[in-house]
Amino acid sequence: MKYFTLSLQCFLPFLLLVMVVSMKGQSALPSMIYSWSDLDKGAEHVLLVGNTTHLKRLEIKAIRLVSKKRPKHERVHTGEEELIIVKEGQLKIRMGTTKSILGPGSVALILPGDKHKLSPAGNGPAVFYSMKYQSKKPMSVERGKKAGGSFVVHWEEVAYREHNKGGRRDFFDRPTAMSEDFEMHVTNLNETVQSHAPHTHEVEEIILMIQGNIEMHIDGATPKAGVGDFAFVDSLVPHAPTNIGKGQAIYFAFQWK
Repeated sequence: MKYFTLSLQCFLPFLLLVMVVSMKGQSALPSMIYSWSDLDKGAEHVLLVGNTTHLKRLEIKAIRLVSKKRPKHERVHTGEEELIIVKEGQLKIRMGTTKSILGPGSVALILPGDKHKLSPAGNGPAVFYSMKYQSKKPMSVERGKKAGGSFVVHWEEVAYREHNKGGRRDFFDRPTAMSEDFEMHVTNLNETVQSHAPHTHEVEEIILMIQGNIEMHIDGATPKAGVGDFAFVDSLVPHAPTNIGKGQAIYFAFQWK
């Protein structure tokens, strides 16, 4: 019995270490394709949740608000930031005294502490992605407010610039409360074209498909993604999208650190 007690005392620290490492491994987000899941009426669906190199917590939901019942989401995030991307329909957003109607492809970024309401604006449902995240570094609401505070970007107001591989729309590139720099753009990629050779960078990135089909090189693997799917690519993971469909592939790309 004395030998067993001594052995257990020696083993416990190792067991606790294994448990901690296991828990961390389970919550760390792998770089991969996350598939769109159709939503039932009025439903919410978590597409991704975990931690990353730069983020203590990252959660992406698909949300459908049904116009018939006019449900509203009224929120104040005190310790996290939120990025909203409209997939379908018309979404009304109210931030303070400012109201906006966001159509497909339009986005909103809401800083911690800013009260906002969301509701469908048209006759049909409003379907959107909600990305909420917390930085591992201390947040700086002051930094976010100095950069312009919470804001919306309308798809139709973003200039399109053609290039030899397709084209690009630049949505924003600025500091936020949770990021030293957050950049977002949309790429139009011509048929059979690879956007660039597989490469790495310190910033983390999400590729969100809004038209067509791509093959996504991610750390040697080559999974495919279609409309609504997205790829999460962690810091320093090799990656590159290639258009494998008919016509242009169009996708959001956003990066943060």
